[in-house]
Amino acid sequence: MSKRIYDGLALFGEEGILWVVLGILLLFFVLGLRFEKYRQAAPALMMSTGILGTFCGIFIALYPLDFTPGNMNDSIEALWIPETGRVDRDDP
Repeated sequence: MSKRIYDGLALFGEEGILWVVLGILLLFFVLGLRFEKYRQAAPALMMSTGILGTFCGIFIALYPLDFTPGNMNDSIEALWIPETGRVDRDDP
């Protein structure tokens, strides 16, 4: 199940999901401005969309990592690669 969700989200890519979430947020913002019946619901819809987008991003970032006991060290090391801008754990 999670593989199918990941494949579906991966079709958009990281930047694509960002633009989809921003587009949905903008849509709810405009609906809240233009239509009275959406005005009270717009903040809740925008917050829910932002939280959903955050979890989609976390899911896409962590899904390729293998957290089985035998491979956990390799996955943790993959999180600390210098190309990501994070400090390597071996650096003083």
